[in-house]
Parts: sequence; structure tokens; C-alpha cells
Amino acid sequence: MMNRVLLTGVSCCVLLAVGLIASADAKPKAASAPQGQKVQTIWDFQKELGLTEVQIKEMKGAVSELANYLNECRKRIASNEQQVQSLLVQNAEIEKIRPYLKSTADIQVEMRIADIKASQKINGTMTPEQLVKWREVQKRTRAQATAPVQQPGSSGEEEK
Repeated sequence: MMNRVLLTGVSCCVLLAVGLIASADAKPKAASAPQGQKVQTIWDFQKELGLTEVQIKEMKGAVSELANYLNECRKRIASNEQQVQSLLVQNAEIEKIRPYLKSTADIQVEMRIADIKASQKINGTMTPEQLVKWREVQKRTRAQATAPVQQPGSSGEEEK
């Protein structure tokens, strides 16, 4: 009876950990646009920033490399998840499951590092002036995306 309770508790903890890992894999949105609106990217501001064709090509290369790497990482995470699920079905010892969970966590760290490096590479292709403009655009668009939505017919002022 005690073993069954312990096994159930361990299984719940593992499932919780797997769920947390899976949710951590979903990249947080920098600034989500209101529903129905497209999230704007640097490509939407290339003229405002004065990006050259060479800069755009370098940036797109960095984004493409990142996307390919992230896809490979997601495949490795999915493989780990299949192994974990298989081991759970077999009621495997936690020590057999742990390496897959640790591997997934390591892959997620590497994904985040790759994202940061790609951002740095993209920022490095811009002139200091373009980078200042880009930061201003980001600040402006994030402020717009997080501004409270005014209800139709509302003046935005409190009633007295």
C-alpha cells in the first residue's frame, strides 16, 4: 500500500515536471498584439530604420539559422518526452527518468542562449543610430501592445 502511494506521488511529480518543461519550451511573447492584430517585427520597420540589403540579408540569415537550430532542439525534446512517457508506463525508477528530464532542461537552456546570440548578432548588424531607433520602436510598440483596451462607448474617464 505504501509503495503504491509513493509510486503515485512520484508519478504525479514527474508529470508535473514534464508539464513545466513543456510549458517552458513555449517561447514567451515579447509583446503580444491585441487579438486579431499581427505582432510586428524588425521587418515591418526596415525602411524606418534605414536597413540596407546587406543588413537584411545578414539578419535573415541569423533568423534562419536560429529557426533551424530551434527545430532540431524541439525534436530532441520530443524524443526525450517519448522516452519519459515510455518509462512512466513501465513504472521505471526515477533514476532512469531523470537523465531525460535533465537533458530536456539543458536543451532549453541552449535554446535560450541561441536566441540571445541571434538577437545580439542581429543588433550587431545595425549602426549605433539604427540600434537607437530600433530600441525606440520596440519601446513604442510594446507600450501600444500593453495599453489597456478601451471599451466601445467608453470615454476612458470615470463616471462621477
